[in-house]
Amino acid sequence: MSFRSMIDEWFADRVEEDHQVREVFTVEPDQPLTFSSDLGIGELGLSCCEGEEARLDASYSKTPPQIKYKGQHLKVFQDTKGFKPWKKDKQRWSIYVPRNNSFHLNLNLGAGNSTIDLKELELRKLKISCGIGDCHLHFTNIKVTQDIPVKIDGGVGNQVIHLSDDVPAVIQVNKGMGKFNGENLIPQGSGRYCTRAYQQGRPHMKMKLNVGVGDVSVRRQAELIKSESV
Repeated sequence: MSFRSMIDEWFADRVEEDHQVREVFTVEPDQPLTFSSDLGIGELGLSCCEGEEARLDASYSKTPPQIKYKGQHLKVFQDTKGFKPWKKDKQRWSIYVPRNNSFHLNLNLGAGNSTIDLKELELRKLKISCGIGDCHLHFTNIKVTQDIPVKIDGGVGNQVIHLSDDVPAVIQVNKGMGKFNGENLIPQGSGRYCTRAYQQGRPHMKMKLNVGVGDVSVRRQAELIKSESV
């Protein structure tokens, strides 16, 4: 491709409108649902909904998201085949999952901001690889009926983990180049922290946090609500 063609394509991207797509999936009630995502460039939002259907609302400017659903396993990913770095290919994904199911989540975030709202979900396992953008993780009123393994790999952007006071959790922090701030956690030594709701021998969230280049902070959900009301 000539340089002039690249410039023409670059300008064409600036005036192209977003496309919309919606996909709805019926899931088996009371059965674990596995959801995985692989986002290249764009924004991801995940939250729960009522009913027995999972839903994806997506907007994109160039390449539609690829969606696969089979046997309680939903996978959404961005096809990067033939990707050209000068092209403006915006992706915005909003994922809604049923409140009454339990979940295994594997999220690979890319170059964009993400908000993962796990409020009132029954997690079985969670793995998140953060990308370049900022990421907000909300753990509020999580149903902890068994030990929940959680692994978070920090990226270049900043990560904020919002924990409500009623979530029992132990957090093992492996520091990288970024800073870690867990001022509301109880330090136990050797990079290990716990929440006030944690009781030894009782079910809890077992979080392994690998700090990357960006900063990572853990905030109480009560502080978040207060700051938003100001």
